[in-house]
Amino acid sequence: MRFRPPGASTGAFAGTVLHSDHGAQYTSEEFEDLCDRLGAVWSMGAVGLSADNPAAEASNATLKRETLYGRALRLWASPRVARLAVFSWIGRCNTRRRHTANGQLSPRVYEQWAVSLRLAASSDGVHTSGGMPVRSARTGLAAGRSARNALVKNQRDLR
Repeated sequence: MRFRPPGASTGAFAGTVLHSDHGAQYTSEEFEDLCDRLGAVWSMGAVGLSADNPAAEASNATLKRETLYGRALRLWASPRVARLAVFSWIGRCNTRRRHTANGQLSPRVYEQWAVSLRLAASSDGVHTSGGMPVRSARTGLAAGRSARNALVKNQRDLR
């Protein structure tokens, strides 16, 4: 059975650049054929150069450390069990795991904070531009801080 990503039939990937490292899955004929079928441009970084995508490299390192290796190398009952563990980690990382880029808030709490900040800003005389608050009054900044503090407290209470 061939892999067929969503959007493949609509041409949504035409012109998309798929940049990767030199991993076996990306140097395979199957991957090259997939890129051709999708109309995507295939791009590879230099061998051993992880600076091409530091965010992905950091995410992959965290996944390996927290899920695949843990405290000791785990032996999985089957590839399916390993895949389920990875998918579970991705779900947790995308919703509940705290991220440095979000001020140590989980993505779910960060999104609630951003919405609260926008609501507080719109009711406190702070104008918004493209959905992001623009500080034009000290009250808007204070409201944003209090909204964030309330959400941090809620996150602690949920643990």
